[in-house]
Amino acid sequence: MDAELGLKRRMGKVGNNLRKFGMLDGEKAKIQPYHKLMIADGLKVIASAGVNIYCRNLGALNGISEGTVKSDYASLKRYKVIK
Repeated sequence: MDAELGLKRRMGKVGNNLRKFGMLDGEKAKIQPYHKLMIADGLKVIASAGVNIYCRNLGALNGISEGTVKSDYASLKRYKVIK
């Protein structure tokens, strides 16, 4: 079904995200300093600042693109690492 929708390698990408954040048994998380900041701030702080502005500021602070931070934020939120 994924191939019909044009989503080749979708499960591989999901698996990589799960590995990145240590959500799979036996895998060690590869959390970057900006991930730790997002986890420490939590959803309320990020929402009060606005996701776009928060990601832009965090990206500029760490020398990472806003898109990368926003993508990682979405993954962290989806897998309930950020609370």
